[in-house]
Amino acid sequence: MTVKEFYEITGGDYDRVTELLLKDELIKKFVLKFANDGSYNSLKEAIADGDIEASFHAAHTLKGVSANLGFVRLQNAVSDLTEQLRPCTEQADPALVQKVDECYASVMDNMKELD
Repeated sequence: MTVKEFYEITGGDYDRVTELLLKDELIKKFVLKFANDGSYNSLKEAIADGDIEASFHAAHTLKGVSANLGFVRLQNAVSDLTEQLRPCTEQADPALVQKVDECYASVMDNMKELD
């Protein structure tokens, strides 16, 4: 699949990313580097440990990385979770976590199909 198709399938903003990175080869390079970003794993670990503050920080980081790469659907899902966690008074909402998981899986699964 092309980089543009990847963004369409995963709910991303190909046009904005193209304005920033100019070439599909460069976009693809950064998209593939996302696989090594540890913020999603940090989020899952913090949630499993019941660490609300660490969950918030990991969600906030993942939101930023997603925004920078134009992963709009994932960014929106993580943003909702980030805002729910922001007061650091209650555990992550399982429904919001599930939405993040689904959007993250879509990015990761489709990343494997990039040409």
